[in-house]
Amino acid sequence: MKYGIYVALLILFALPAAAQDDADAVWANYDFVPGDTILFYHDFEGTRTGNFPSRIDYIAGTLDVVELGDNKVLRVGEGTSESEPGGKGCFTIPLPDTLPERYTIEFRVRTSDPLVRAEYTLFSDGSDDTPDTRCNYPPNPHVFVGRHEQGLQLPGGYGASKAAANAGFEQNEWMHIAIAVDGPYWKMYVDGERVSNVPKYDFPRADKLHFFMTVYRYSAFLDDLRIAQGGPRSLYDDLMADGFVITQGIYFDTGKATLKPHSTPTLLELVATMEEHPDLHLRIEGHTDNTGSDAINEPLSQDRAEAVVAYLTGRGIAADRLEAVGYGAERPVASNDSSEGRAQNRRVEVHVMEQEGG
Repeated sequence: MKYGIYVALLILFALPAAAQDDADAVWANYDFVPGDTILFYHDFEGTRTGNFPSRIDYIAGTLDVVELGDNKVLRVGEGTSESEPGGKGCFTIPLPDTLPERYTIEFRVRTSDPLVRAEYTLFSDGSDDTPDTRCNYPPNPHVFVGRHEQGLQLPGGYGASKAAANAGFEQNEWMHIAIAVDGPYWKMYVDGERVSNVPKYDFPRADKLHFFMTVYRYSAFLDDLRIAQGGPRSLYDDLMADGFVITQGIYFDTGKATLKPHSTPTLLELVATMEEHPDLHLRIEGHTDNTGSDAINEPLSQDRAEAVVAYLTGRGIAADRLEAVGYGAERPVASNDSSEGRAQNRRVEVHVMEQEGG
């Protein structure tokens, strides 16, 4: 599993308090909350090394799946030095339906080039019916992630809102990209920093997205491509209406209860909700997909649920208001036969606990 339980409310309880505070401080103004219904998900783990992934549609270029650390990732370019060529690659992401009014997009990017000469662009099928097979000229509007700047290229061409010139890649470091769409309103974040905030961005809604990857030398990589319907909502209102909440806003290292820093918005919202409603008692339930054995999944889900409790108590929430339970793969909410279903099943549910005499 890529992020294990990639859903509700979990935390790295192995971090010392100071490290947790530093991580929260860096991402304190990060307000991205992912959609809760996954439309497309690919972490490339099911693809044989050296092959092109079957769940995306090839357009052109030098693209294959490689092992990088503990994960499989999509690569463009095969060069390893200045004397060897890099490459270009482009592909299409097929969606089950036309993009809804509210949705989110996330992915991670990385390059091995010491001069970080890598670029990524994303555009809608509605922008251009015939994507450039040279993988070189995306039409406007499009999303761009490049060496020095990232942002949203506006329909008219130049003048896109973008990051400062020092906000580009660092060699061999993953960079997390997140985009939140609410009707015409677009926000884009890079490693927790909001780099674009456009109230009217004319990005055509379609049932396909096109992705271009280029690198001058060495290689460029892509991982954890996720598109989901929905966006920010009131945690307390949902708890009161349904008695429980499943969120997609928490991220973990593979097979661990290690929190990714961009989990901060969801966790802090949970802390604030419990502070504002002192009578609220919550049961944190951990759930996994069916990848791996019960002997692994059940304790992993318990550890992650307990990690949420540890985070909350570390922020001053009384321990007697919380309970942690891990169910492993016992209670799926979607079919485990697809990547999207498995991603939906990797979750934590937050349930309101009834109190005696209440």
